[in-house]
Amino acid sequence: MSAPSKNSAVALIDVLGFKGIERNHDPAVIAETLVAARFTLEAAGKAAKNIGAHIHILGPNFALKRAWFSDTICLVAQPDAEVKHRSADEVQACLVDIVAFCVGYILRSAALFSTPLAFRGVVTSGNALVEGNDIYFGEAIAEASDLYETAEGAFVWLSPTAASVPPLFGRGMGQRSLLRYTVPLKGGRTIDTLVVNPFIDTAPSMAQGNDVRKGIERAMKGDRLDIAIKRQNTLRFLDHVAETEPVPVKREHGL
Repeated sequence: MSAPSKNSAVALIDVLGFKGIERNHDPAVIAETLVAARFTLEAAGKAAKNIGAHIHILGPNFALKRAWFSDTICLVAQPDAEVKHRSADEVQACLVDIVAFCVGYILRSAALFSTPLAFRGVVTSGNALVEGNDIYFGEAIAEASDLYETAEGAFVWLSPTAASVPPLFGRGMGQRSLLRYTVPLKGGRTIDTLVVNPFIDTAPSMAQGNDVRKGIERAMKGDRLDIAIKRQNTLRFLDHVAETEPVPVKREHGL
């Protein structure tokens, strides 16, 4: 019996500048870095389960499905039990928040690796079917595959469908896991939307936040015009976060 299609939140992200990375770094070190990113994703998923039991209307009643190919990660959050007395919008808002929380920790941790990585991608919302570990399809997956490489910088942003989900009162598993920003896209386009915060549960003014910024900048070094444009766009976003970020609330996520 095949798994049913379910309302889902989907994140599809990849490493900026990964093509040809072996020319400047030891492939074994890159492999270790990607394994570390995988461990971070697993830890964030467990933390989301623990925190969700206290914060979200879903409680722990959701599943996180993960697929990984080379530097590309697909993360799907779906309810794994019937949620009674709650609207579809409320359930969908929880799923989007769970995915943003997990992605935020990947962005933060990857920037702190000895060989830092910078990710870009998109979060979408809609129906998706996940069968086993290798079959992912549906409208949310299709939208993500169309959009995840369109940002001109290290942005993981919410698609119009995901951004239009009405937020829950008190929504947010992490310290400002989502931020409003105008994201530059390929072709000179922009979109005003929500962006996953790479300073989740920290702040640019803190020592760790400063290290996150430095790591993202290191990951995006290079003199090619396209790299320079993406780096400038990304640093402009990080400066915006630094100017608007409140003092973080101390949390015990263990991440």
